[in-house]
Amino acid sequence: MALFRFPGSLERYFTGTGLLNAVEHPDFSLLSHLKNNSLYVHIPFCASKCWYCDFYSMPGVKEEIMEKVCTQIQAELDWYVMNLGVASFATVFIGGGTPSVLPGRILKNLFEKIGKTGKTLEWTVEANPETLDNDFLDICKGSGVTRLSLGVQSFHDELLAGLGRRARHKDIMHAMELLSTGWQGDVSLDLITGIPGQSREILFEDISQAMSCKPGHISMYTLTAEERTVLHDQMAARKITLPARDDEALLWDCAVDFLAQNGYSQYEVSNFCKPGKECLHNLRYWLLKPYCGVGPAAVSTLQGAINNKVLKKTNLECNILRIHNPHSIEDYCMGREENWNRRPEEIRPKEFLLENLMMGLRLASGIPVKEIKSRFGKSLEELLSGLWEKWCGRGYAITDGETLRLTAPGRLILNRLLEEAALAIDDAEEIIIRTWD
Repeated sequence: MALFRFPGSLERYFTGTGLLNAVEHPDFSLLSHLKNNSLYVHIPFCASKCWYCDFYSMPGVKEEIMEKVCTQIQAELDWYVMNLGVASFATVFIGGGTPSVLPGRILKNLFEKIGKTGKTLEWTVEANPETLDNDFLDICKGSGVTRLSLGVQSFHDELLAGLGRRARHKDIMHAMELLSTGWQGDVSLDLITGIPGQSREILFEDISQAMSCKPGHISMYTLTAEERTVLHDQMAARKITLPARDDEALLWDCAVDFLAQNGYSQYEVSNFCKPGKECLHNLRYWLLKPYCGVGPAAVSTLQGAINNKVLKKTNLECNILRIHNPHSIEDYCMGREENWNRRPEEIRPKEFLLENLMMGLRLASGIPVKEIKSRFGKSLEELLSGLWEKWCGRGYAITDGETLRLTAPGRLILNRLLEEAALAIDDAEEIIIRTWD
């Protein structure tokens, strides 16, 4: 089953592959035509590290370090605004870590800086129940934040304890009450399935309690034991066992059906919403629209000309630059003089095509046919002859001339289909490269 977690920074998807080409001195002035960017801000702090979390975050950091990092985040944001000529960002997402752990003074200063970049269609901030309070809500409301994403995961104390979460049921219900009385914007809640000890009845209780808050959006992820996490170590020591894959899949299917029955459509593999309440920022990720990432461990993906090249085909969005910020507060805080120790890489055509499929096919609506054509100069059928037709014949894919999308059974085996696509892309590498030459 293709039950993925989706990190705001995209770091898990785009590093460690060994497929990217390092770029020593990219000419960022050649990216100045990119006006329609999104912004991701990584806040690398949390009250404590959850046992399943492998995102870059530091628990228990002193306030002076938090302020130092946020000062550098503002400086890096200034750098992107100046070098890309950004008047405003299409969407903004503040993730982590736990943004709500920042002291109010530091949070307010950071949000004021972001707000000065202009109006945005959607501005999301992540929060945890135990650190959400009225002061945090007031800062969000006064800064122009439009959407809050609350990390609930479960309403059952024994499951929360098994995940290493700080919050308990009473903390979550208190946060829910604060949102219902003091927040008029959109709300998204995160839940986790596949937790040891989580029965069908318990999961349905969690979903029901989440829906009682009337959120427009619910994200639901399957618990995975990532390397370098407490959960992974517990499994290695056989202190804990995750549910069998078949049991996990059955539980997931029941949860998806239950959400659908209550008006939450599955618009993406792990995301469900009421009509019109999709996360615009993540939609831009899944469609590989350009975005700037600031803060330690953040990632930027920019489409344009790099390394002193001039676009040879101005109608194509070619030459993709991905910038990785260091997983180190100390390295990041060396600041502008050391270029925040960022590492730029160019994504080659065949990797970018696979990313288009890997991300866009997560969406129930699929990939607009025109996006592939505009980026690669040819249709998917011309690039990967016979692949999509084969998937359609097996009942895994649909095309209506406007979009390329998978059926529900196809999305359940997305990993397997992507493996087939990767092989087809390898075979067609010369064709793909010629579209960018």
